[in-house]
Amino acid sequence: MRTLKVLCAVTIALMVSMPAFAAGDADPRLITVTGDAEVRVAPDEVVLTLGVETWDKDLAAAKNQNDERTQRILKLAPQFGIDSKSLSVNRYCLL
Repeated sequence: MRTLKVLCAVTIALMVSMPAFAAGDADPRLITVTGDAEVRVAPDEVVLTLGVETWDKDLAAAKNQNDERTQRILKLAPQFGIDSKSLSVNRYCLL
């Protein structure tokens, strides 16, 4: 008798939960939105990195040559419409 009650309870539970399983088979209701954008503008800035290397057994001579070459490059900037405020120089020495 007790087994029959348990069997009935399990059967009722399965019958009640069946609509929930059936609802899971259908496609869920959702909205999907995708998009793409492309913006084309003329560039107004460029970053250009140049390096000057000088080799000499005398460190002072190498530094002077390097400084001279760097100054010649910097003097070219106004010819291309580059404002001197837009330039920066980083100096370092590799020994």
